[in-house]
Amino acid sequence: MQDVSTILTGQIVEVLESEKKLAVVQDELQMNPQFKKFLELQKAVNEQSAKVWKQVETAMIENDVKQLKGDFGTVTLAERLNWNTTDELPSKFYKKVVDTTKLSATFRLEGKAPKGAEPSYTKYITKRLK
Repeated sequence: MQDVSTILTGQIVEVLESEKKLAVVQDELQMNPQFKKFLELQKAVNEQSAKVWKQVETAMIENDVKQLKGDFGTVTLAERLNWNTTDELPSKFYKKVVDTTKLSATFRLEGKAPKGAEPSYTKYITKRLK
C-alpha cells in the first residue's frame, strides 16, 4: 500500500504536467489568427450577453413585467419565497432545519408569517429560448 504523501505527490505532478501540455496547445492556438479572433469574439459576446440579461432582469423587476414573448421564446420573471428566521420561531416549523415548506404553507393559509419568521423574496428570470 502506497503512502498518502506519495499518492498526493504523484497527483500533483500529473496535474502540473497536464497544465503544461494545455499551455503549449494554447500557445499554438494563439498563433492562429482566426482562432485568436474567435476567442476575442467569444469573450465580447459573453460579456454582452451577461450585461443584456442583467439589464432585462433589472428592467422586468423595476417595471413589474411578468413575461416577454417573441420569436426567441419567452422570458419570465419568477419569484422565490425565502425565509429569514430567529429563535422565536415555534418548534413545529423545524425538522433538523427549518421546514420551509410547512412555513410557506402556513404563511399562505393564514396570510401572515409566524412569530420568529420573516418572508423574503428572490426575483429572477427564467428563459425558454428557441
